[in-house]
Order: sequence, then structure tokens, then C-alpha cells
Amino acid sequence: MTSSFGMEKRWVTDLENQNIDGSRRLRHLLMTCVDPIETIKNFQERNSIKLPALNPALRLLDLHNIRRTEFHEEAANDISDLLLAKIKDLGATGTVESVQLLEKQLEKSFKLYRVPSIRPFVLETLKQLPKAPDRYLKVIVTDREFYDSCAVTVRQQIWLKNDSLYMDAILPVIDSYIDEKQKVMQTVDQSPTNYFTCETTKSRRQWPQILELMAMVGQQEPLYRRLNNVIRERFLKSADATYCSLRMELVMSAHDLNIEPVIRSDPCHDLAWCLDACVRDKHLDAQQTNKLKNILESTKKTKTEVIGDLAMIAGDAHVIHFLCSMAVKVLRDSALHATGQLPRELVPLQLLLRLLSFGASAHNVLSTNDVTILQNVDALVFTKFLASFTALIVEDVIRYELNRAPDEIIDENPTSDFLSDPSEEMLSFLKTDVTCALLWIHYILDVLPSKRRVSDLPGIMRYLKALPRLKYKVAYCDPWIHLVIHRLLQSAPFDHLLSTEQASHFIIEEYLLKGLDRYSGVKYHLLRIVHLLWSSIGEFRCRLILDKIAPEKIFELCGREVEIDLKRYTREYQRIRTKMTEKNSSADGSLSSTSVTTVQSLSDSTYTNNESETLMPRPCEDLVPCAAWYQDGFGEHLPFIIGSPGQRARIPVPFMGGMQEQVNNAMESAKEAAASVTERVSDFFQGSPFATPVGRKIEMATDATVLATENWGLNMEICDFINNTAEGGRDAMRAIRKRLHSQISRNNATVMYTLTVLETCVKNCDIRFHELVCQKDFINELVKLLGPKFDAPQVIQERVLGLIQSWNDVFQDDPRLQGVCQIYNELKAKGVQFPVTDPGSMAPILTPKRTVFTVGKTPVATSVQEDATGQGMLNPGSDNIAGSSQFVQPTPEQQEKLHEDLDVVNGNLKVMRELLSEMILGKETPDDLQLLDELHVVVKQMHVRIQDLIRSVQNDEIMYELLMVNDECNNLFEKYNYYMVNRACGTKENVASENNLIELDDQTLNQQLGALKTSDASNFTKVEASGVRKQTDTSQPRVITNEDTPVSEREATEMAKWLEAQEGKKDTAVASPATIPSGPSKECKTLLHDQSTLEDKAKMTP
Repeated sequence: MTSSFGMEKRWVTDLENQNIDGSRRLRHLLMTCVDPIETIKNFQERNSIKLPALNPALRLLDLHNIRRTEFHEEAANDISDLLLAKIKDLGATGTVESVQLLEKQLEKSFKLYRVPSIRPFVLETLKQLPKAPDRYLKVIVTDREFYDSCAVTVRQQIWLKNDSLYMDAILPVIDSYIDEKQKVMQTVDQSPTNYFTCETTKSRRQWPQILELMAMVGQQEPLYRRLNNVIRERFLKSADATYCSLRMELVMSAHDLNIEPVIRSDPCHDLAWCLDACVRDKHLDAQQTNKLKNILESTKKTKTEVIGDLAMIAGDAHVIHFLCSMAVKVLRDSALHATGQLPRELVPLQLLLRLLSFGASAHNVLSTNDVTILQNVDALVFTKFLASFTALIVEDVIRYELNRAPDEIIDENPTSDFLSDPSEEMLSFLKTDVTCALLWIHYILDVLPSKRRVSDLPGIMRYLKALPRLKYKVAYCDPWIHLVIHRLLQSAPFDHLLSTEQASHFIIEEYLLKGLDRYSGVKYHLLRIVHLLWSSIGEFRCRLILDKIAPEKIFELCGREVEIDLKRYTREYQRIRTKMTEKNSSADGSLSSTSVTTVQSLSDSTYTNNESETLMPRPCEDLVPCAAWYQDGFGEHLPFIIGSPGQRARIPVPFMGGMQEQVNNAMESAKEAAASVTERVSDFFQGSPFATPVGRKIEMATDATVLATENWGLNMEICDFINNTAEGGRDAMRAIRKRLHSQISRNNATVMYTLTVLETCVKNCDIRFHELVCQKDFINELVKLLGPKFDAPQVIQERVLGLIQSWNDVFQDDPRLQGVCQIYNELKAKGVQFPVTDPGSMAPILTPKRTVFTVGKTPVATSVQEDATGQGMLNPGSDNIAGSSQFVQPTPEQQEKLHEDLDVVNGNLKVMRELLSEMILGKETPDDLQLLDELHVVVKQMHVRIQDLIRSVQNDEIMYELLMVNDECNNLFEKYNYYMVNRACGTKENVASENNLIELDDQTLNQQLGALKTSDASNFTKVEASGVRKQTDTSQPRVITNEDTPVSEREATEMAKWLEAQEGKKDTAVASPATIPSGPSKECKTLLHDQSTLEDKAKMTP
């Protein structure tokens, strides 16, 4: 209040100094005058207040009950708005006369800038002036409040002459930017995206801090240079790569805002623009490659300071991530496709590593002024490190293919023969070269288990063990440690790497905890692991980790820490600790609910204290109590005590009340044991459940060691077999039961695949199979999988309960299928919580029965692989964006679904391409021809849907993928037509000119694998452990669509057109014309014979 009173006193004084009477002057006149009326008249005349002229208006205001002060304020506001609009118009004009008028206005009003009603005019006049006089700027600097009220253009003129004020303005914004970036990398909550995928390149430049800094810079080139100097100094001091990202985003923000003075003055603009385009498109084409080479060559003659700034641009984390990912992809493709090229012969790899080395050494370039790093990369990296590194990649490819090969091939070529440890020479490169270290980290991200890649623990561990020894300890620095932990947590929920003891111990104990005392970000990543995987790594271990990373221990070890970091970490730590406690208490409460009920019922018993214990014949000293827990099918825990053999136990009275229930539980346990014996006896006499045809298919469809995802084609073959055979349903149930009980708690991925097969069969099979599934015995077996005996993960528990709930909803009106409904009601009565019902999951799988080709009939259609709701982005009947006639921006969920459907399309294209490459004219089998025709029909319909999407989707990234798939489809159609025409004409020319695939018979494959063992690192060969037919049956879903014209008619039409074209050519030639024989040709007869053969085979197929 004192400061406001002092401010008011000052602006009143300013008015009086300008001969303007204020309230204080009027008060003095009234207190010292003789005639107040005469004094008031004189005051009005002196201040141009014509009261007699206002009388009519004042009377009108009085009639409307408007106070004089309200009228004065409204009139003053209207006048102020008009004056401000006039000042803005003068500023927008920009002529010399308007600038002179503004200067005169400022000269008259600036002395009264403290007056609240006049200050807006002063501020607006200063804002509209191109350059304010220095005398005014000096006054503004002395008044902090007035300085803060000035427009940024006025403060820019002050900052050009006062560097300390400029630092005070930009440093808090820079600190805020760094802090927000660290929060993204050090989050402890679940997130589907990471630091590199959470936002696009353009959205990163829309951060409030970036826009505020660019507003401070404006058109002032000196301010932009000073800002870059500050960022460079901060980077030199902290070596934090986030400052490189800030430098990159400022350049591109100036580009987006089209600030010409800044763009022309920044020598890093061209490099930043080119790299930003590469990161945005995730691609490096020939034009960009040449441009980057020219930029690097031209920078050799520039100043050292400029080279340092260029290194900071290349050192942006997003650029480093892109370069490493591209380099790893080049190496992996070279090993996978067996190109036979050495790493030093790969031209794209040379530019990638040159840029990567340049950006990764940005801090070294700035601190030492050593610009030699801009030259070519050390030759030893190519000849020694990358050669050995590629040899390890080749071993990974061979092991991956061997895991998919038949058992006899694996027996002759064990995977352990292709699992060599990194050499000491490689480890020395990792310790001394940061480029090698970054490549190593990004290849680890590539081999970690995912939805499409089965876990290979021995292969992964040989890479993980080198993480703590990398150059500059980059594996402990963000964002790379953030990226590694995120990929570990994003593994399949029932098959993540940290669920294994070996990997969990190394990652937590040998890797993260050893860097806890030196790197501040490690504690957040440990906290995230505890938060998200506490149920997998165990409560006891989680508590040990929490004790080690407690705030009082962490900050004691780390010494001085920023107070903000301490407060933030303490808040997150307490939140996670409280959350774990609540989960444990809720779990304990649910387990002890039955015991609590028993105690409450016993409290009402009539036993006295003397009868509190009934003693059975002693000796009780020799009693050997054994506390056992039995869990029935519904999750109730019932305690009972067993004495030593030959003795009678002393049983407390509280347990007497539940004796009958305990006996029942014991009987149930005996029944389980008897059922197990019965099952073994049944297997002995009836054979293994997997010896039957449908049992073998179920074993193949649930083999998690081979499949990367569900094999929907094989699942539908199982459904067809069950529907078309009498005993197929019973054999399938035996195989499913055996698979579930043998794999639970051993291989959870196999259990999930088995449940998927079960759900698919229920949705696509008839009532006979439904009756087998809905029996109470089978449902009880499913429920028992949820008990503590098997310790099933949460995802399996929710899947089983969800199946029971959905079957109850569908079959509750059918009296033949009431077994599942009874079990469901019993579970609900016992308080079991079922997952929330998704209406889309009730839809059946929209796939038909097994396709059979006959003459005169078209194939039965199936849809593109669908999601859980039965609808796919490429499904013709879908209501998604694919059917829209106008441009639509897809949602993230639609984008994810579209990517999954495009993977299906690419899979079909790959199978069709390999089939065309391996088929030899005249030696084709009917099965291969039938499969080729089916694939052609499928890809045709997919191609139509893709073209519809191209016309309707408005998204650059998706449009790029759709166009690539569209081009691939067109190329493949040309190859197919060319092959069919050659086949019709009897030509021996194959579609593909070369075949890079390894021969797939056992003898040849064994010879090639033996050769691979003795070959050096420079000879790479792609090992295909299973043929194209096997890949189609086990990995790619067979997708078939409708086609109105039979295959034979289409082939005959194409052949006739070709013959007519050949006849026309020959008619125009010099040589004598050849006549086409009348009647069906030999090729037509061959086609008809093949068609009838296919028809006969189809009729024989069950």
C-alpha cells in the first residue's frame, strides 16, 4: 500500500509540474479560499471546464440515474480508444510525416508516463516508433515497472545497449526449456511414446520457450548472435546435448517465421534445414546426400567458431538418433541380404558415419578448437570395428533363422555355434570412440524383444554387458538411457526382458545402480522400472531398490543438488511408494477376505474360554505342524494343519468350524490328482494330443518360439478342420487343454496364442464345439490357471476372465451351454472383478471357411486381417477413413491400425514376390500355382483399397507409405502378368533374373551353414531356414478375396491377347507371316488340364 501511495503521489506531482491542477491543488485552494463558490468557478475556467454548457446533459444523466463518475469514465475510455487507434494508424503508415507526429506526441506525453490514464498512450507511441530516442530509453531503464510494461520491440532497443538486461530476459526461458526437456526424458509413468516419438519436428519448434526467444530476438541480428553465444557457452560448461537441440530448433523456428535478417546471418541454416528434412522424412535420398556432402566440404574453409556451431547442429539428439538408426539399418540390410560388400564399400554408410562423428564430437570441437574431426572418419572404424560388428549381426540373423528351422537342422547346427563374444579389439573401440558407442546402443534397441521379434536372451546379453564401459559413459546419459529403458518397458507384457533373472540382475544391479552416484537421471529410470514392473520383478526386490534410491541417500551421495530437482524427485518417490503400498494392501485384503469372514462367523460361536482348544491325544511336543494353503478353482485360501505321519494333531477350535470345508478341499485336491493321472493314462492309450492332424496345427499355431504374432491363416484352418470332421472338436480340446496346462508359468506367450486359438474357434465353429467349451469341467480348468500356483501375469488373468464373460453374454439364452453361465454367476457372487466389456469384442471374426476352388465357382472371400473389433482399415466394409470421399486427418488410433494393415499387405507382397522368384516355368506344382493365384487376387483387392486411401487421407507420413506400397503393387502386377504370359507361351525365361535366397533342402542348407561357420566377416549370406511355402503357412496369414472371373478364363484371355499381339508383329515383319492354328492350342489345353487338376484336388480336400 505504501508503494502504491508513493506512486500516486509522484504522478500527481508530475501533473502539477506541467501546470495541470490535480486533486492536491484543488484541496489546497478550497482549504485556503475566502469564497469557495468563486474559487470553484476560477478553477473551472482555468482548466477549461465549461459547466453551463454541460447542464442539459447533466440533467439528462440524472434522469437516467447515471452517476457523474460513470459518465466520466465512459467518456475517457472512448476518447482513449480513439487516440490509441490513431497512434496505431500512424505507426502502420510508416512515412516520415507519421514518424514526426509520433515523436511530437511522445515528447508531449512522456513526462506524464506515471499517470495511469496517460501511460497507455506513451507505451503505444514507443511501440510504433521505429527507433526510440536514447533519452527516453535511459528513463525506461531506471523504472523497472515501466520497463516491464514496454513492448518487446522497445526492450530490444534497450538490450542492444544493455547486455545484463538481455541476459536477465533470456536465461529464465532457456532454463525452462532445459527443465521441460528433462521432464520428458525422466518421466516415471507409463507412456506409449518416447523422447523421439512424442512430437513431430515442426511441433518441437512450437514450444512456448522457442517462440518466446524468437520474439525477443525479432529482426535484430545482434540479439540472435548473442543468444547463440549464450547457448554455446552453456553447452561448453555442461556438455548437455539438449543445448544442441535448442540451437537446432531456433534456426528452424527462424526459418518457419521467415525472419530474413536472422536466416541470412546464420551460417548453419543450410545444414539445419537439410538435416531437419531428413529427420522429418526418416529418409536420406540422393539429392540430400549430395547437398550434405557439399556443405561439409565447404565448411572446411570457415572459421573455427562456425564449425563448432555446425557441430552443434549435427549434435542434436534427434539428428544423432536418425543417423545411428540409418547406419544400423544399412549394416543390418547388408548382412541380411548377403550383398557381399564390406562396410567400407557402403557409400551411404560413409556419409552417415561422417556426420555422426561430427555431431557426437561437438563438445570436443568447441572445447579444443580441433576441426580435424570434420575430415573423413578413421579408417580403422570401417576396417576393424564395423567388420567385426557386422559379423555379430550375421550371427544374429543366422540364429533368428535357425530358430524357425526344423529340429533336425537345429540339431546339426546348434545356435551356440553362432554366439561369439565381442573381441577385445571391439571393446577397445567402444571405450575410445563415441561413434562406435552410439551405434552399439542403437543396435541394442533393434535386437530387444518386441511384438515382431522373439526374445534372444543370450544374444542380447552379449551387447548389454558392454553398456557400462562405453565412451563418455553415454549409456548413462539422457536421452540414450531413457531410450534403452523405454524399449525394455515396451516389450510384450507377458514376455519382457526384465522378467528373466539374468537380464534383470544385470540391468538393475550391474548397470543402473552403478551409475546412480554420478548421473542424476538414473534415479528416475530406476523409479520408473519399480513403478511399472513391480509385479514382475517382485515386491521384495522393489523394496530393496526403493531403499537404495531413497531421496536422503541419493542426494547425500550426489553432494549438492539443485533444490528443484530434490523437490521433484522427492514428490515422485513418495507418490510411487504410496502407490505400491496401496496395491499391496489391496492385494492382501482380497486374499484374506475369506479368512475375515471365517473369523467373524467364529466370533458368534458358543465356545467358552475353557473350550477354546480341544486337545486330541498327545504327545503334542512331537507335533510337526505344516501350514498348507489350498486354493480351489475360485481363488479362496483355506488354512488347515497336518500332523506328522502316524500321529494325531492338535486342532484349535476356530479351525473345527471349517473342518468340513477343509475335507471338501482335500477331496478336490485328490480329484485334481486323479484327473492328472487319468489324463496321463489317456495320453498313453490314445496317443499325444499333438499327434492328431488338428493337434499338430494347434501346436504350430501356438509356438511362440517361431511366431512373432498370431498366425490367423492357420487359426482359420483349425476352425475349418473342426467344422468338417466328426472328432476334430474333441481332438482340438485335448490339444488346447494340454497346451494350456503344460505352458502356463513357463511360456506365457504360448498361453496367449493358445487362448487366441480357443477364442477364434469359439467364434467360427458350430454348436458341437460350443458344447465342449462350455462344460463346467473345462471352464473350471481355465479358472484354476488364475491361482497362485501358476502365478499367471495380469494380462492372462484378464484374458481368461474376459473370455468367460463374453461367452456368458453370448450363450446365456441357450440351455445347452449353461455350464459357462453357472461358473460366471458363481465367480460374480464371490466378488471376482471382470474386465470392462468392450462391445466391439463381441463381434465374430469375419473370416469364412476353408476356400475350395471348383470349376464354375468363385473363391470364397475373406477380409483383410482385422483388429479386435472385427474391422480393419483396409477392409472394404469398414467405416473408417478409407471409405471417405473427402480428405480426412486420421486419428492416432486409426494411424496405428493402418500401419498394422499395411504390414499385412507388405507380408503378402513379400510372399508373392518370393514365390514368383523361385517358381521355374514348366516345373511349377499345382499348390504353388493355386497359392500364386490366391495372392494375386488378394493383392488386387488390397491395391484398390490403397488407392482409395491415397485419395482420401491427408497425412504426409501415411501418404508416403501408401505411395510406396502402391508402387510395389504395380511392379508386382507387371511381374505376375509377365510370368503368366511366358507360362502360357511355354517360355523358359524366369521372372526374376537372379535368386539370392539359399536353397532350402536339408542337405544344401547344412552345407551352407557349415560354410558360414568358416567364412570371414566380409562374406554374408542370407540364411532362409524355411521355404516360401512354410513361411506362408506359419508366418503370413493367407488372405483371399472374391474375384468374379475364374483363374483359367483370365489366363486364357491374357494368352489370347498375347498371341494376337505376336501375330500383328509378325504381319508387319519382312519374314513370311506365320499362321495361328485353329482350335485350342497346346498351351490352352495345358491350362485347362491344370484347372481340372486343381478342381479334383479341391474336391478331395476335407
